[in-house]
Amino acid sequence: MNNRKSSLGMSLNLVYVLIYLLPLAGSLLFLIFDYKDREIRLHALQTLYVAIAVVLVHIILGLLASIPFIGAFFSVIIWVMYILYVFVMLVGLIKALNGSILTIPFFYEMAYKGSY
Repeated sequence: MNNRKSSLGMSLNLVYVLIYLLPLAGSLLFLIFDYKDREIRLHALQTLYVAIAVVLVHIILGLLASIPFIGAFFSVIIWVMYILYVFVMLVGLIKALNGSILTIPFFYEMAYKGSY
């Protein structure tokens, strides 16, 4: 078990729980205060990018959901997207707690470039 701590004095496990369960606030918190730790920054950036993408897609799908007749289809897609998002965040948390990272295509590459 890794006993390494963040610059805020938190265990890495607690850091990852905050990053993956509170993606916007947790990621921003650790990007600000643990900007020198590449591992934490990689997890935080990937999670933040995914969260921002989900919000943007929700806005677009929300607009499409207001269209008569076909709007219900987009409403269902929004729910499916959020179910998948929760699943991805939980898998990411489990992998982080086990010492690895969930590599989400596109988002991982962006996070990797931003963290190194």
